[in-house]
Amino acid sequence: MREGKIGAAEAVAIVICLCVITYLYIMEMRIDVVDTKQSDDGEYVLVLQSVGEPFLFGSASGRIILKNGDKVIAKADIEVADDGMQIDESTWSVSWYEDRVKITLSGCEQPDQYLTIYFDGEIKEEVKTFRFNYTQETPKVEEPKAEKPKAEEPKYEGPSEEELQIYDGYKAVYLSLGDNVSVDFEISRGAKPSSAMCILNENDKTIEYLIYNRQSRNGACALYVHYINEKNSDGTWSASDAEFLDMYAYVYESGAVVSSGMRAWDDIGSEEYRRVAGE
Repeated sequence: MREGKIGAAEAVAIVICLCVITYLYIMEMRIDVVDTKQSDDGEYVLVLQSVGEPFLFGSASGRIILKNGDKVIAKADIEVADDGMQIDESTWSVSWYEDRVKITLSGCEQPDQYLTIYFDGEIKEEVKTFRFNYTQETPKVEEPKAEKPKAEEPKYEGPSEEELQIYDGYKAVYLSLGDNVSVDFEISRGAKPSSAMCILNENDKTIEYLIYNRQSRNGACALYVHYINEKNSDGTWSASDAEFLDMYAYVYESGAVVSSGMRAWDDIGSEEYRRVAGE
């Protein structure tokens, strides 16, 4: 081979390197603007960005930016567990207030996440919980000021029929696990019936929980996924790192709970589970 010429092996290596770099850029670094929301007075703009691509059924990464004109007021990195789906316009909903903006982030494999960004740059995360018997009081809504009306917080109208059915399934699965549960029955939820979580066991090192996934293909059951997460040293944890333990079918007509025996999304499940769920 003459000096200065590239051989076939070197050319192949260069092509492979370029492919790897392109793949890593798309999966980890590429930033796309997904949606923007503007305040009622036009002074502030909220930008939703996707960062990279979800790996298989992993969570999607993104970023939320609050701007006043060309000035960036605050940035918040987000993770949304939505069965491997990319962040899109349906991922968030936005409510503007006099001194802040409130964002709700939704994914089918997580409770709703609440993010409040104040116009001075402060960022707060929030999780709302309620018990199954719905005994909590509706939050009071402040009267808007005459000179500059505020947007009212949404009022809680009580559980819908679909919501009650989903929560009945949570309770049935919880009770079916019997001695394998160490905490009282309680559900944490967000703005949607499908965005909820039932904690089964929790200690300093791990948290084990149920998440409603969807209705079965034959419409006869509600399906719930059983996860476990290891906690970080500071007690935090991420749904995107969860280990899949099982999936259960709650049969609407009989109230029975059937374990699928699945340990991954691509498992087919037991014969009884497939029969009752039509999967």
